[in-house]
Amino acid sequence: MKETIVPSVFKKSSMAVRVDVVETRVEKALFSYLYIIGKGGFGKVWKVEHKKTKNQYAMKEMLKSM
Repeated sequence: MKETIVPSVFKKSSMAVRVDVVETRVEKALFSYLYIIGKGGFGKVWKVEHKKTKNQYAMKEMLKSM
């Protein structure tokens, strides 16, 4: 876990706030591919659903040659 210091935007002071940044990996296997939303020169955009949470997202699938 990385520790990053960012300026506070919620307090009325010039003090900085410490924020823990968690790096996560997203894998294609975690999602069900529902349908293609669009296509372009760089790849496709899919409507996907997370298998565990059932939340829906748009996922861009880019061509490896890019």
